[in-house]
Amino acid sequence: MPKQTATATIAAAGRARDAAVGLATDLATDLVDGLKKSDRPLRLKAAVVGTWLLLSIATMWTACPRTGPTNSLGATVRLQTTSVGQVVSVRNDTEGTIWTEVELILDDTWRYDRRRTIRPGHNITPRVEDFAKDGVPAPADLKPTRLTIQCDQGRVSLPLTERR
Repeated sequence: MPKQTATATIAAAGRARDAAVGLATDLATDLVDGLKKSDRPLRLKAAVVGTWLLLSIATMWTACPRTGPTNSLGATVRLQTTSVGQVVSVRNDTEGTIWTEVELILDDTWRYDRRRTIRPGHNITPRVEDFAKDGVPAPADLKPTRLTIQCDQGRVSLPLTERR
């Protein structure tokens, strides 16, 4: 994009923003003036509706989960107890990043280093016993609390939450 076009676009966006702010200010001023001139029952009704609207927005804000990745790799991890024992579920929640040469590390000690590729939307679920240290498998009753994911795209250490 040429420099002049970018400057013109920024200037137009600034003018549009200023116009929107001006319109919103005018509407708010008219609304406040109208309420000041109204009688008490109408002001009480407006207060009830305004309170209801504010509480509804606050409820939706707190009830709706955030979307998108919450860590640098866009990973979701959890510890699950299944019929085959404990498994660690690792999911690539990115839109288009393929993880290559993935290595998983439990509690900075136990490694699952079968180099893998994990595509967006896919997951792997190794058993806790599949992790090893110096060739010795992790004990089945291990209660891991942290998982580190290392791959060519980065490294992230996440707490493990248990789901049954």
